[in-house]
Amino acid sequence: MRITTAAPKDGTQTIEVSLTAEETREYLDPFFQKKAEEEGIQVEEGSNPRRALSEKIGHSEVGKMANQCVFSRSRMRAIDESGLEFLTIPECSAPSFATAGYSFKYTMTGIPLPKLALTSYEPIELLDIDFTVTDERFDKEFQKLVDDYADIVSAEGLEQAQAGTIVQMDMTSRCDGEPYEDWTAIGALHQIGSGQMPADFDKALTGIKPGDAKMIRFNGVLLADPSTTHAFESYVVCTGLYTFAPATPSDEWVRANFDQFETLEELKTALRRIMETEAEASDKTFDDYYLATMLSLRLSSPIPSDLLKSHLDNTYDDFKKSLEKAGITEEEAAKRAGLNVASQKDRLFENATESLKQGLALDALARQLKLKPGKAELIACADEITGGHGKEFYEVVKEAGGIMPLRMSARRNMAAAWLKEHAVRKASKKAAE
Repeated sequence: MRITTAAPKDGTQTIEVSLTAEETREYLDPFFQKKAEEEGIQVEEGSNPRRALSEKIGHSEVGKMANQCVFSRSRMRAIDESGLEFLTIPECSAPSFATAGYSFKYTMTGIPLPKLALTSYEPIELLDIDFTVTDERFDKEFQKLVDDYADIVSAEGLEQAQAGTIVQMDMTSRCDGEPYEDWTAIGALHQIGSGQMPADFDKALTGIKPGDAKMIRFNGVLLADPSTTHAFESYVVCTGLYTFAPATPSDEWVRANFDQFETLEELKTALRRIMETEAEASDKTFDDYYLATMLSLRLSSPIPSDLLKSHLDNTYDDFKKSLEKAGITEEEAAKRAGLNVASQKDRLFENATESLKQGLALDALARQLKLKPGKAELIACADEITGGHGKEFYEVVKEAGGIMPLRMSARRNMAAAWLKEHAVRKASKKAAE
């Protein structure tokens, strides 16, 4: 297998793969032999199983099978041998055999993971969190639950919007002169100062009265492309001012909001039980996720915008496919989560961005510590992925030449484990002093 790499100016990385006729036959001969057996074709020793298959199912169909066989079995090996790491499996050009013979070639193009460094991981410490369920802590948690069920009521006596006011509005928006559907709605509710809209938007909305119409112009960025500033304009018509009315906990309030409880005492008992269960399950330490989040704040430079955009696009595509498979629309999914489509997408992108930053931070830490997973670490990682079938999975991906993604995951696991041990050591040393 001959592999050449190139880095075009658009930030992508290209791998050109060429296989000789001898190499493709190593893939195809056993493949066609097996396919012939599956089709019930008796192939005499020394004869060509591909020719026998072509006579039964057609030359064109056999050609497609040959293409897919060589491509699927060689691409992961090619990525692994190139020494490159990608955010996702690279997109591939249509693979093809040479006009004569079995030589085979194709091109793969993808966005490589950047080699970011960390400014430091030393400030990360393991704090001692007390999960004991005290009356004070329970009261705070219960009040938060009550606040979540506050009613939205008309803001009587309030003439104009101010900080904390919930503004009901009809809104039509444009981004760089083009219609922007995410901020276009009828009867939308927005609380000034909630952080759901840019600060300049909230500032312009402050002072608006029911019946007022206002064109709000401001500059901002989109979460999918935080490196680019866009010009926004929103035409807003205020149709009402509202506020939150704190709920008054009672048996009637419980029955109106919680199907599974009849009394206030039952609700409080259940909440305390949940808090106590969480306390028992916790080892009173920050988990790997939290440590990785803290670590991601110490990346030496921002994530390249093309890498972030690719990651968010893939995340959104996967999300839509999962909804389609479940038979529900984006609007239905958002409603179930208590969100609108725009805020649901924002939350999805926020989580995806944080996940990417965590992974890159762990990659950077692993490079600085020169962590390299061996067979034991790869199998342990495969165990997590397959739910206990790590050894079998490891052998399969090794045979297919697809170790690279598994190696990347295992390396991140090693970095997270080291980070946690490091934090524990620092906490113990600090306690001893």
